[in-house]
Amino acid sequence: MEIWAAAAVLSAAFAAAALELFLFIGPFAGNGMVLYGDTACGEIEHYTVNGNSMGGLLEDGDEIAASVGYYNCHSVARNDIVLFDYAGNPNPVLKIVRGIEGDSLSLLPAEGGWSILVNGVVLANSQGQPYIIGQQGHEMLSLYISDYNGIIPGNACLLLGNLPGETMDSTRFGLVDISGLIGKVLV
Repeated sequence: MEIWAAAAVLSAAFAAAALELFLFIGPFAGNGMVLYGDTACGEIEHYTVNGNSMGGLLEDGDEIAASVGYYNCHSVARNDIVLFDYAGNPNPVLKIVRGIEGDSLSLLPAEGGWSILVNGVVLANSQGQPYIIGQQGHEMLSLYISDYNGIIPGNACLLLGNLPGETMDSTRFGLVDISGLIGKVLV
């Protein structure tokens, strides 16, 4: 019996040492893949921008690289440029994260529609032009503002294009669950 107990103690000690070594090594890169534990954190894939909703930042025809699976191991951050799996679209949608979990979200009447405010600040694109949305965008975002008391709920984010008017983004399809984010664009 004592041999079995000693073997069990040595086995447990070996497993703990191996786990400690693995955690010390942490993320590593190899063959285009970044790993953390046994979860893929991002494989670099190349895409061609198709469309103009990111105009001024990324243009139609631009080549981009994205870390697909990046959000399996990393938090979504405000202003990340992401690929989103939009239902019914065979290609990923390219957007910017403008609001994250816990941010306040509101709308303010503006000339030509409504401005989107996140944490009390009017959102603007990369050229400093405020986003102005029309009735459809107002109705969509108002649902979330009402349902979640003006706070972006857990595991959700607000995705917008870089054009100051409505594009195919959260003003059309609403807040998105972060599980729908395919990867982070590397610019």
